[in-house]
Amino acid sequence: MKNHLYLFLISLFLFSCANPGSIQWKKVSVSDLEGQAVDLSQYEGKRIFLNIWATWCGPCRAEMPSMEAARVELEDENFVFVALSDESWKQIKTFKESTGYGFEFLRLNDPIKSLGIFSIPQTYIINSKGEVVKSVNGSMDWSSKESLSFLQSIP
Repeated sequence: MKNHLYLFLISLFLFSCANPGSIQWKKVSVSDLEGQAVDLSQYEGKRIFLNIWATWCGPCRAEMPSMEAARVELEDENFVFVALSDESWKQIKTFKESTGYGFEFLRLNDPIKSLGIFSIPQTYIINSKGEVVKSVNGSMDWSSKESLSFLQSIP
């Protein structure tokens, strides 16, 4: 039976820490913007652009237009763009509605810091096997020719 929180996220968060041995295995609880638990196994076999962000984070908001442009460019290429925040459902939902971005906005039910992430934005590019192939701390232009070429090269 598939773990409803899909093993790739657990592996992802352990992989992202500076000292992975210091983190204990744990379940990652994620919800949609209505507060319903999300079955992350729906992303199995897809390439995933996972961005950890917050509404108050200027660099996070600054990179989102380029994320949206990349999402649109790659929408037919088995990519899913997930924006994950530990803020309240209301804050995330209000932000989503005000921007119109087409990412899958999800809420992390535990503080981001509990995952060993202390600086945002933090982006993980995950291949279709669930392996992290790139980790980026800080904002960048995801719609640049180089970024799009890299994302398209992910198996």
